[in-house]
Amino acid sequence: MSLRRMMATAGGMVIALAAVPLAPLLAQGQISQLSQDSKLIFQMASSNLLEIRLGQLAQQKATNPAVKQFGQQMVTDHTNMENQLTSLVSKNGTKFQPSIGKANEEEVSRLEKLSGAEFDRQYMSSMIQHHQQDVTFFQNEGQSARSSEARQLVSSGLPVLQQHLTMATQVGGQVGASGGVAVATQPGQNPTPANPTVTTQQPGQVTTQGDVNADMAFIREAASSNLMEIRLGQLAQSRATNQAVKQFGQRMVTDHTNLENQLTAAVSAGGGTFTPAVESFHERQISRLENLSGADFDRAYMSLMIRGHQKDVSNFQTQSQSARSTQVRTMASNSLPILQQHLSLALQVGNQVGADSTTNLAGGNRGDRAEGNRGTVVSEAEFIRDTRAGNLMQIQLGTVAREKAKNRDVRQFAERMISEHTRLLNQWNTLAVKNGMADKPGMGPRHREKIDQLRKVSGKNFDRAYMTLMIQQHQDEVNYFQNEGRASQSAEVRRLVNDGLPTLEQALSQSKQIGRGVGVDPDEALRNRQDIAKDRDKDKNKE
Repeated sequence: MSLRRMMATAGGMVIALAAVPLAPLLAQGQISQLSQDSKLIFQMASSNLLEIRLGQLAQQKATNPAVKQFGQQMVTDHTNMENQLTSLVSKNGTKFQPSIGKANEEEVSRLEKLSGAEFDRQYMSSMIQHHQQDVTFFQNEGQSARSSEARQLVSSGLPVLQQHLTMATQVGGQVGASGGVAVATQPGQNPTPANPTVTTQQPGQVTTQGDVNADMAFIREAASSNLMEIRLGQLAQSRATNQAVKQFGQRMVTDHTNLENQLTAAVSAGGGTFTPAVESFHERQISRLENLSGADFDRAYMSLMIRGHQKDVSNFQTQSQSARSTQVRTMASNSLPILQQHLSLALQVGNQVGADSTTNLAGGNRGDRAEGNRGTVVSEAEFIRDTRAGNLMQIQLGTVAREKAKNRDVRQFAERMISEHTRLLNQWNTLAVKNGMADKPGMGPRHREKIDQLRKVSGKNFDRAYMTLMIQQHQDEVNYFQNEGRASQSAEVRRLVNDGLPTLEQALSQSKQIGRGVGVDPDEALRNRQDIAKDRDKDKNKE
């Protein structure tokens, strides 16, 4: 909704809200300042009602599927925002009945008379202009809000509006929409460009539709994560005892259903097809929480939500810049503000129930504190040394693959392995140095031999050799973490094991998927372990 329309709509309502008796709020004995933000609140409410009406209209009249989907998202998101607004205002004893307003009714009537491509164009033009102005209004007026309730509404609503603006610009570009109205600014400010650049093309990137297939590993992972969030959100609504946890679960169901729809649409727009499925490592997380209840469930669920969204934000930030296809980069850019908002909410709610991003999700003793902890960590020196060496080997293998791989999926997987194993290595290095171990990790002769052997392979054989090695190595690492790692006597070691295990399980799943694409049979790769046979022969010779 435009700033001009919001001002016109709210103008006759400020007095109406002020005339409504406000129940005294006992916040340190002072009356709430909510009434001082009445204009801002009515503008928010009126804007939500307009977006809902127009979104419903778009689902009926739009001919472009992306426009229909955008309209559906507007209905869902602005209904959520309106519910949050009503809830915050009502809990403070304030009653009000927002109206869409005459100016906005005229906007609805104008669009109701249109159809076909003309409706699509005009609707998306309206969405671009309104959201440009809404974002600026929230940024400016939100800073001067007097009440904590209004500031909370602005804080939670602004990322959503920014996401809407990004989406509106992208979808509008498909249907020839105009976004040429400069945003209202404060004195001395430069007008915001009408059509901001949303994504940038990286050097060497090709943006044809067929490139969406190069991003399938990320797509499958994101789809699996969405499905897990939906399942766990539904579980939270029935199992959680804390009301904030229940509400968070409901939010996850709504938002991740929308994100899954956007993901599917991005694949379809790029000419690809896939069937979303919950990966095994996500199924295990669901199964673990299904066995919990009460306060234990609340803590474990919110701990998982914090850590999961930290990882999601990192992944989507990377893909918004480095994904091969335009569709996936756009989808990642559009989704990122929502995931960042989820992380912020997860931290807030998690703090209420004692959740921690370093919670030992596998269970077990969380002791080993103070002076006894260092001795326990040092007793795991061999496991720490092997883990550091394994991560260092993975980084070097990925570096070789990034240079020599022919298949785009294989190269992208290699880049991902460099990033993920560098992160894991840094964590283990920090633990080692803190406990008096060597500050630099080293590799054994068998690690170096695998790197040297991979360097000797070239052409299409290289892709198969690298992915075979990735399947084998990540299966070994998953087994090592699940067995020796989780049995560690050190809480710090167990924490890093539980933090790293989902990454390794995900890498194993992806390596199998990508391996199949280059002619590797994962089952055969795990049965035919020539590397293990060589290691056994060397051990016998030593003996």
